[in-house]
Amino acid sequence: MPAKTCTTAVVLIPPQEVWPAIQEVRRLHDRQFRRWMPHVTLVYPFRRREEFDALAAPLTQTCEAIEPFEVELSQVRWFSHGRRGFTLWTAPEPAERLRHLQDALQKVVPDCDDVRRHSGGFTPHLSIGQAGEKGTFYFFCCVWRARR
Repeated sequence: MPAKTCTTAVVLIPPQEVWPAIQEVRRLHDRQFRRWMPHVTLVYPFRRREEFDALAAPLTQTCEAIEPFEVELSQVRWFSHGRRGFTLWTAPEPAERLRHLQDALQKVVPDCDDVRRHSGGFTPHLSIGQAGEKGTFYFFCCVWRARR
């Protein structure tokens, strides 16, 4: 059986024309700003690059079978990491369509299921930063809403 790796993932990348608004927030609040482009992780971990050619056709067929839809980033939410702080993220909507896409892609590589192992299952999200305490988070949300 092919092995999964933590060096690759299947992600949804927003169109470049919406990057400036996302990156403005990430530049200020996300320590991974320079490492990763804005994205919603759908399948992680994934497969080694040597397997990409073999997976291209089944992944393409899976995506082509799903009716296209638009995604909107309208709410800021957070994941709590206890004393380690919070991850700030935007909630892509419609979440159910993204869950359906993730479920379909997962069937191509069923063992690459770490994004589903969280207590609520797969939560579509686009990370925009980290906060050490709730006060920082609430301040961030107020500023974010004012800028919208």
